[in-house]
This record gives sequence, structure tokens and C-alpha cells, in this order.
Amino acid sequence: KRDLIRSELAALFGRAGGTVKGGQHLAYAQDTPHANLLLTMMQRAGIPGETFGDSTGILAEV
Repeated sequence: KRDLIRSELAALFGRAGGTVKGGQHLAYAQDTPHANLLLTMMQRAGIPGETFGDSTGILAEV
């Protein structure tokens, strides 16, 4: 079973050294894996990796 970003909220604070855009409200399709957010944040933190769990890609708008 995949963990999906359904109608849950995720709040990100800070800008990760300027790698995360602030002041945004983003909405994604209900079938977007939560792992996509985790993969995005992992890469923005400089941790190498192309996948995380059941991720299907990064969230470029973050």
C-alpha cells in the first residue's frame, strides 16, 4: 500500500539554505506519493539518491 498525499497538509519551515521557495501553497493530485516530498527534501539537503520508498519523482515546485 502506498502512502499518498491525500487531503493531508505538510508544512515546511525555512528555506533549506535557499533551495526551497517560500510563501507558497501547493496542491498536488491525490495519487501523488508522500515519498515524493521526502525525496525532494532529501535532495535539497544534499543527500544523494534518486528514489525514496515508492517515490515517482521530485516535486520541482517546492
